[in-house]
Amino acid sequence: MSSAPRFKFYEEVRITPLKPEMSSVEGETGVIFGVSEQEGSWSYAVFILRLSEVWGLDEAEIESTGVCYSREDFYSGESIRIGVDANGQSTLIH
Repeated sequence: MSSAPRFKFYEEVRITPLKPEMSSVEGETGVIFGVSEQEGSWSYAVFILRLSEVWGLDEAEIESTGVCYSREDFYSGESIRIGVDANGQSTLIH
């Protein structure tokens, strides 16, 4: 059984990549939007604030800034409903 993830959802992190192909985001700050475990190690979906992009990073490639956000800082709470008919056509449900 592996240990718990080090970072929580909506925690702000600084990116310290180990892979050369990720050097373009080194030093950027981001926010944890997703957490995944595979074979005993943790990886994260990190929303990079300046770029408004989500990147996949390993736990060793990020460090906490000590800042935590809430879900409401990123999502309005609004949602939409879409229905699909028998022919596979989708329609917006009001």
